[in-house]
Amino acid sequence: MHGIQEGRYALKIEMYKLWPSGEKLSEAKKEAIVDYIPQTCESKFVRVPIVKSVAGTGFSVILESEKNIYNEIEKTMKKEYISNRDDW
Repeated sequence: MHGIQEGRYALKIEMYKLWPSGEKLSEAKKEAIVDYIPQTCESKFVRVPIVKSVAGTGFSVILESEKNIYNEIEKTMKKEYISNRDDW
């Protein structure tokens, strides 16, 4: 959304279903106040953590926050492996 300034905005949504004659059959309304903060290109980037390792020792330091990422990757790989297996 270009050209919209940062600030608080009131949003109102109206949804309704029409009869074939054009008359409103049912309707729902919802209002909310939102704080809009424009995003920059840099804020949309995903930060990839850096794993520090010592070359040749097989030793690496993984922080607790990085550990979750590796667990998710491992789970995804296992699911893909299982789905590609032939069931006999």
